[in-house]
Amino acid sequence: MKYSNLIITFTGPSGTGKNTISNLVMERDPNVKYFITATTRDPRSYEKEGVDYYFLSQEDFEKRLDNDEFLEWSRHYGNYYGALKEELHKKMQAGFDPHTDITWSGAKAIRDYMPANTISILLMPPSLEALDERMAKRKVVSGEQDDHQRVRLQKVREDMLYWKDPEYIFTNDDMKGSKLSDYDYVVVNSDVEEAVTKILDIIRVERQRREF
Repeated sequence: MKYSNLIITFTGPSGTGKNTISNLVMERDPNVKYFITATTRDPRSYEKEGVDYYFLSQEDFEKRLDNDEFLEWSRHYGNYYGALKEELHKKMQAGFDPHTDITWSGAKAIRDYMPANTISILLMPPSLEALDERMAKRKVVSGEQDDHQRVRLQKVREDMLYWKDPEYIFTNDDMKGSKLSDYDYVVVNSDVEEAVTKILDIIRVERQRREF
């Protein structure tokens, strides 16, 4: 089925502020709706079923895999994560522009599935110091373990040294295997309001392009 909607993907290292920016973009542009992905991990205290994720059992997830219901899927820290084709079509058929924050492998799979509709936005932190501060706050809210944070931060630290090099290949889990040129846009989240404004401008421009 052919659609004229946009599909907007955010990719970036943990602690970049993807959730905050995502929520503000949707608040200010009602046509942008969150494209909910699925996982087998347990929900965190602040997460809700059908809002943040579809929380599936491992058996259900694997059954859906067998039925080719996922655009893409991966496994991290013993849990499955995946983007359901049904969820994407449901949002587009309702006339919305689906949006999600997702790893590069997931963003690429969505682009491969609907190349004419998808725009990929890379969100980056302004500095390692800002990232450290955000990850510390995230630990308090989410209860994530120190060892997971250390592994994530080490990879991001390495990437932050070279991320502006167009030939550099990222190693952190969220961006692994990608280069700057793989993304349609890059937004540095040094100020949330400025980042949100830039993304809303990107969305407006991309919609206008598809009107002709």
